[in-house]
Amino acid sequence: AGTFSHVDGVAAPRMARFLPDGTLDRSFVPPAELAGRSIVSAAYPDGRVMVAGELPAGLDPQGIGVIRLRPDGTVDSTFRPLLEWTPEGCDRFENWVAQIHATADGGFVAVGQLPRLSRCGPPAQVVRYSASGTLLGQWQLNDRVDTVRVASSQSIFAQHGPTLVELTGFDQKSLVYGPEHPGWKDGFLGFAVTGRGVLLQLYSGKLLRVFPNSSVTVEVSRFTFGTDVMNLNYVRVLK
Repeated sequence: AGTFSHVDGVAAPRMARFLPDGTLDRSFVPPAELAGRSIVSAAYPDGRVMVAGELPAGLDPQGIGVIRLRPDGTVDSTFRPLLEWTPEGCDRFENWVAQIHATADGGFVAVGQLPRLSRCGPPAQVVRYSASGTLLGQWQLNDRVDTVRVASSQSIFAQHGPTLVELTGFDQKSLVYGPEHPGWKDGFLGFAVTGRGVLLQLYSGKLLRVFPNSSVTVEVSRFTFGTDVMNLNYVRVLK
């Protein structure tokens, strides 16, 4: 997904899929209504695609900002996330989705401003749905959510400000790293979830390994460019 309308002269409003040889997959034709819209997307191995963001009412009649496309690019009308609106008398908020992540079980995690179902108060910033559209979790973090990662174990980790938390249960969260952590050393720029804890890129240039539900921290490496701290643009773990 991106800001484009054509690929090699072929209409591709905001979205395109490419074959292993790098050529355009012409069997995937996304809805023309996505043209000019601000969207984010996440793909599943079977070719289905989650699309979220500024969606027209014709594609998103529930107005939650999330739809699912079939492998050929048509809208999957059977996908209807179960959404209960805020109870009568509670403040309502405009919904928007800034990030979307596909999960291995066929569901998805959305990040933005979404209704906290059946309760008053500020909107949720992270929600999780099953493949059938059932709500599995909703979390309110009291701060802007910078990055969310879904681990292979299906655990969800969210960075908001200087804090990293693991999102558990339906609306619970536990501190992984932050100013209140016993092993606090410095703020961090990004993180990657591994099979052995979470790697954090600290402002000091160091990589720090932390473990959920533990006060243990382990310094892994320090990156510099000459005498200056090296700013790593991102941290990724290769399988």
